[in-house]
Amino acid sequence: MPGGRGLLWRCDAVAFKPVDTQREHDWICETYDAWPSSADVGVADGFHAATASLTRPAFLDDRHDPWAIGDKVAFGEEEPVAARRFVRQALAGCAPMTDLSQVVHGDLTGNVLRTAEGSAVVIDWPPYFRPSGWALAVVATDAVCWQGADLSLLREWDDVSSWPQLLRRALAYRVTTRALVEDDPDLTRELQVLEEVS
Repeated sequence: MPGGRGLLWRCDAVAFKPVDTQREHDWICETYDAWPSSADVGVADGFHAATASLTRPAFLDDRHDPWAIGDKVAFGEEEPVAARRFVRQALAGCAPMTDLSQVVHGDLTGNVLRTAEGSAVVIDWPPYFRPSGWALAVVATDAVCWQGADLSLLREWDDVSSWPQLLRRALAYRVTTRALVEDDPDLTRELQVLEEVS
């Protein structure tokens, strides 16, 4: 079954994906379980309002997968290891982040489902500890790079703190990850986004 990094399988109407680590899975389940049933977690703002008070999960230090590496490279915690020229160009001029970090959903693109009644449900939550605007920047760059959205979409959230820098970091994150899991990824659209935000 497509999606979920190729790890999904299906049994009747239910799709399953194995967890990366038991510690992470337990933390996510305990966090969801502690939220009040009335919590509005269906959209990025509501989801991140609900996670704003969570402390940084210790298991984040144990991650060494391509997505964790991309995240650390995007925030200057590791040197670029893939697509170095693009990543260095994307991060050129980025200042140290002063926005507060919190627990965020690092891959909302494609992981928000709508019920028949229109309610949103967030699924497949990879937690990161970054400014909430970064999660939105990942969605915006994904929409333009992968789903054909117009470049003008990137200006829709100009009021988000550090928005241009967050877009550049989102690009560095996604390109690093793609370069680690794909052979010679086509970065044509990413280059257009980078030119737009430069």
